[in-house]
Order: sequence, then C-alpha cells, then structure tokens
Amino acid sequence: MKVVVDLNVLLDVVQKRDKFYLSSAAVLESVVEKKVQGFIPAHLITTLYYLTARYSSKENADLLIEWILTHFQIGVETKQEFLKAISLDFADLKTR
Repeated sequence: MKVVVDLNVLLDVVQKRDKFYLSSAAVLESVVEKKVQGFIPAHLITTLYYLTARYSSKENADLLIEWILTHFQIGVETKQEFLKAISLDFADLKTR
C-alpha cells in the first residue's frame, strides 16, 4: 500500500506533540518497517528543513532530511490528484 505523509505527521513526531504523537509515530514506523510505501510531497522537504533549522539546529535539520530521504519517496502532485482529494471529503481540504 502507498501512503502520502503530511507535514503535520512528521511535525507531530519531531516536536513530540502529545495529542497526535502516538498515531503519527505509528505511521512513520509502518514506513520504516516497509509495511507501507511512504511518499511525501516535494515542498515538504524545504518547509520541514526551515522549521527544524530555525527552532532546533541546522545539524538536526540535516539529519532529519537525510532520514526522510532514506525512507520516503518524493511524490509529484498533479491537478487531477488534488481534484480527487477534494472529492474524498476529508476535512483537511475543506473550509467548514
């Protein structure tokens, strides 16, 4: 199975955000253990690097990006994929 991992899932683990940490860590564990094939959007890398370098350190940002590139494939989003995502009625893509 293929899964696309959102920036917030990675931030939940990196920042140890209590409410979502266990669920997000389980998703990452599934990717690392190759139970699922993990994909991330390309823009996630630069955003995560910036946030980690700013609020932690450049060294931690370098290590995190290296880890991500070891375990995840880089996805390329198309207009059709966004249209399909909107049709799935997930709250992430809705204003209400």
